[in-house]
Order: sequence, then C-alpha cells, then structure tokens
Amino acid sequence: MKGLLIKDMWMTKRTLMLYALLIIVLAVANESAVMFAMFYSLMLPVNLLALDERSRFDRLVPMLPLSNLQCVLDKYLISYASIAILSVLAGIITAVRAGTPALSPVLMLGAGITLMAHAVSIPLLIRFGVERGRMIYLIVLIAEAALLGAGIAFLEENMRGTIVLLSGMVLAAGMVLSLLSIPVAMKMFEKQTLA
Repeated sequence: MKGLLIKDMWMTKRTLMLYALLIIVLAVANESAVMFAMFYSLMLPVNLLALDERSRFDRLVPMLPLSNLQCVLDKYLISYASIAILSVLAGIITAVRAGTPALSPVLMLGAGITLMAHAVSIPLLIRFGVERGRMIYLIVLIAEAALLGAGIAFLEENMRGTIVLLSGMVLAAGMVLSLLSIPVAMKMFEKQTLA
C-alpha cells in the first residue's frame, strides 16, 4: 500500500504543483478560488487513473501482493489529500483577498460536493476506464459546477443564519458518501481485473 501511495504521490507531484499555481493565478484575477480548487481536486484522481491505464499498470496489479481494498484506497487517499491541500490553499487566498475566515461555508460546501462527485465518478472510472468513462467524468464535472453554483447562490440568498450548519451538513454527507463508495469501487475493480 505504501508503495502505491509513493507511486501516486510521485506521479502527482508536478500536477499538484501546477494546479496550485493555477489556483493562485486564477484567484488573483477572480474571487472563485474555491471553485477552481474543487475542480482541480476532482481532476487529480482521474489523471492518476489515466496514467495507470496508459502505462498498463492495471495488468501488473494482479501480480502484486495487494488486496482490492489497497488498489482502490490509494486513489481515495490521494483524492482526500488533494481536496485538503487545495482547499487550504483556496481558503488562505480567500482569507487574504476578501477578509473572510479561512474555513468559510463556501469552502465546506465545495469540499462536500467534490467528495460526492468523487464518490460517483471514481468507481465508474475504475470499472470502465478513463477513455471509455470520459463522458462520465464530464457529466460529473458539469453536475459539480451546477451544484456548487446553485448551492452558493441558495446559501447566500436564503440561509444567512444557518449557512455554516447547512454547509457542514453537505460536507458530512460528502464524507459519508465517499466512504460508502469505497466498497463499490472495490467491486468495480474486481470486475475490471476479471474482464
């Protein structure tokens, strides 16, 4: 498991640095640093799956002494780490730029919706692959953008008093859904390796 995480971190080091730079540049020009962070954190596990596919790593995995849980869990751990790192970066930028607290309700809402998007897309991308599952990824990305935009507008307009509570509930729901999708991803991985 440690070897898989090291491989994934090594493969994503440059990508994560590029995403962080893009978030900083785009946040200076626009106030939507949180939205950029969430989109880029959704793209990171998809990039990892694409690199694994391109290098035919999926053919090597059955020969390694790894369980299905370990083969799937590394993508989730990298996803959680990317959401955390890019959210902290977006929170700092938002705090400096707008003077709002770093743990804003928008940040919690964005992280919750991104976790939900990961919960839906990762098992399907594991099962069908990135090339065939590209449409799934695009649909999830569009749905994430729509939900995040609608959620921010709804919270700002209707729920000023309970904005933190509702954002926390979305974050908690995203965490639960993400954890529940791990066994689904394990089943999808097993079907993909048997095919």
